[in-house]
Amino acid sequence: MRKYRLVFAFLMATIQHVGAQDYFSSASDFARLYVGVVEPQYSKSLWHDIPYYKNNADLYKGRICYCGVVYDDVQLRFDLFKQCVVVLPPVERVFCIPEQEHIDWFEMDGHRYVRDPEDSLRFATLLCDGSKNGIRLYHSVWKIFDREITNDGKKYRKTLTVEEHYTLMTSDGGIYHVKRASDIAKLFPEQKKQIRHFARQNRLSFSKRERENSLVKVVESISGTPISRSEEGGVWSENTPKQDKGEKKQPADTSHSSFHTPPSTKRKMTYKEKREFEQLELDIAALEAEKKRIEEALCGGTTSVDEITAMSKRLPLLNDELDEKSLRWLELSEI
Repeated sequence: MRKYRLVFAFLMATIQHVGAQDYFSSASDFARLYVGVVEPQYSKSLWHDIPYYKNNADLYKGRICYCGVVYDDVQLRFDLFKQCVVVLPPVERVFCIPEQEHIDWFEMDGHRYVRDPEDSLRFATLLCDGSKNGIRLYHSVWKIFDREITNDGKKYRKTLTVEEHYTLMTSDGGIYHVKRASDIAKLFPEQKKQIRHFARQNRLSFSKRERENSLVKVVESISGTPISRSEEGGVWSENTPKQDKGEKKQPADTSHSSFHTPPSTKRKMTYKEKREFEQLELDIAALEAEKKRIEEALCGGTTSVDEITAMSKRLPLLNDELDEKSLRWLELSEI
């Protein structure tokens, strides 16, 4: 009997060894990436909301920089609740979670995700990398636990709510949250007129649907010193060009393209303009508070159909009013 047990153990070891050989042969250089814990599955009977990117569990073919090595054509998805990247090995149909601290960046669905400048445990989309003017723009989106839906007094499905913000990082390392052109203009007072003119000329809207593209356009229109970039092993770095010995340092260019105007004596605000400016600040704050209440109500799940219809009609009007008042605020702030 002992003899048969030894033969069976030998056969199992051989099968496992062959299986491992097939796996590592298929995974090739990717094998290190696929060494991780198996992803726990979300039960549809327990979870009301899908925690993944774009609210679905679809896989995207992308790239990932893991331990400084770039891997191409990786099947992956992004868990917004746990803020972790999940990959699918080429052989086994079991999802794997690589060690997240070794992920430098990853790309999927046309976006590059890097570490959030405010929280290194989160990932954020890198919208502007500073290569044009030294200014970076990030979009962070994550999901948090909201509540459990009850049925006949019994808790049975967990719900999630989405949190997000756009983060602007200036060339000196300052970090700020921005939502519209007026927020960016406050950070660059010498270019307020340029920003206001650009936003108005291009009829930019900062509604939730169009905010990302509009913020990117505004940031890229700002004058500044570019950051040269290199992608050695997938790591983005700032490089300062070396100056040759004996080469005379050229004076910095302080012009702001076609928007630059010679300095002139500024007039003071009239009493009427001052009162309008103060009222605009109050109006903008009130509109932003109303917008936040509407967005929270729409995501709350307890709003009636009639209320949802009314709020859906009010929201775009609210965004237009915010944009209009913000641009007027910019005009008055230049006086």
